[in-house]
Amino acid sequence: MADSVPGKLTDLTNQLNKEVTSAFLFCDPCYQDGDNKEAEGFCVECQHYLCDQCFKYHCLPIPMKHHKLLGKSEMPKRKVDESLSETCSHHEGEMIKYYCKTHGTVGCNSCMIIHHKPCLEICTLTDIAKDVELSPAYKDFCTRMETTKTNLEDQIKTARENIAICRSCRETALTEINQLQQKINIQFELQKQELAKEAEEKENNEARKLKQVEDSANDSKNFLTSALKNVDALGELCVQKEEESEEDLKSFYGNYPEYGMPRGCPISNENVIILDTIYNRVRLYAVDEHTLVTEKELTSCPWDITSIEVNKFALTLPNENKIKIMSVEDKNITVGDEINVDARCEGIHYAGDKLYVACSKPAQVLILNTTGTIIQCYIKDQAGEQLFRQPAYIYFDTEKQLICASDRKASCIVTMATDGKVRNVFRNEDWKMPLTIMKANNTINVSDFEKASRASIDLTTGECKIDDGFGFLLSKNAQCWDKSFGCVFIFA
Repeated sequence: MADSVPGKLTDLTNQLNKEVTSAFLFCDPCYQDGDNKEAEGFCVECQHYLCDQCFKYHCLPIPMKHHKLLGKSEMPKRKVDESLSETCSHHEGEMIKYYCKTHGTVGCNSCMIIHHKPCLEICTLTDIAKDVELSPAYKDFCTRMETTKTNLEDQIKTARENIAICRSCRETALTEINQLQQKINIQFELQKQELAKEAEEKENNEARKLKQVEDSANDSKNFLTSALKNVDALGELCVQKEEESEEDLKSFYGNYPEYGMPRGCPISNENVIILDTIYNRVRLYAVDEHTLVTEKELTSCPWDITSIEVNKFALTLPNENKIKIMSVEDKNITVGDEINVDARCEGIHYAGDKLYVACSKPAQVLILNTTGTIIQCYIKDQAGEQLFRQPAYIYFDTEKQLICASDRKASCIVTMATDGKVRNVFRNEDWKMPLTIMKANNTINVSDFEKASRASIDLTTGECKIDDGFGFLLSKNAQCWDKSFGCVFIFA
């Protein structure tokens, strides 16, 4: 047990009972018997409050004969908890209940008689505890307890605020998830309706065409039956070719092996423009990140594209017989001038401030300026023969001043001077449908979309080499910038 006053007082203070808040104290023995009697005295040894009768007879039993009693005016307002009493280590069976102020130590009754009999300042632990509230140790303890209480209250407040924040975050997250789900559902429904409508339109168009074929076959059958019955009634048969509608042209794309294959070109060091022939869109992609920046919907299917200058390009709209000049400003695609070609324009290439255009209907090659004025139109060769059957794509070599055009139906590559004179016609039995053209040094690179091969033509010797190993990247979500063809191919 500690033998210094401050330490002992602190231990005692930590174990004190709460203060009695009622108007008077009760007798402990009577209270245990269920009777509430006001205390008139106090036994130091027993630590009991006693009523008048218990006080009078408390010391009569021999074990209690030497107990110290305190009257009502002397008895403490509180009592030391029995758990604070300790057994004396020097005298067996006796409790430590006294404190010697002279030596600053505590002890039992025997300790005080044997070792501290001459000392004048001996008091009970109860007396020491009377003024504990006024001691610096108790005041410091109360201050620290108050600080601890404040800290705990702050922690409780912070914990509750954090719980509220967590709850709010969860509710916000759930709300955002629900909103996102609603948007996804709406977009999915719109796409579903759009695809269903498109499928229905295609079905109706095909059904209409098949019905026309059926009706035409029935008419022919009826006519032949009638003609066989009356040969003399046969006259001249005049066949009038009906003008093709836009739906007919779209259906004709099925004969184009490259239909649906996005074509593109760089318009700056950072951006690439890609045409989407399926959904009639032009898309702007960032080269480094391979991400879509923006897109713009067109009025019909775009076919080929060429870069005019930084962030400016031209594209062909075969179904409308038009060329559109477009540009990129602040990551937005804007539409500029529109050129009416009066022909089904497909392949296009820009060089030397001029646009070189391959048209399939009628089959011709045009040279225009960027305002739409036709500078040259090539339909027949110097011998008066038809130059092309169905021009597809075109390229102009500024160094040799040479026009290179691929012919879809003739399965050949035609090179000609700007005056219209044919320089050479390249054919190869391994070609089925040579299409896109790109020049590298003195060689023309030609792609065969149907056979997924590439041909290299030497303009000087005319030698043609076939690279059967050539093919396009078909991996999911792959993006490939093919410098040989000046195209971007994207597969979803």
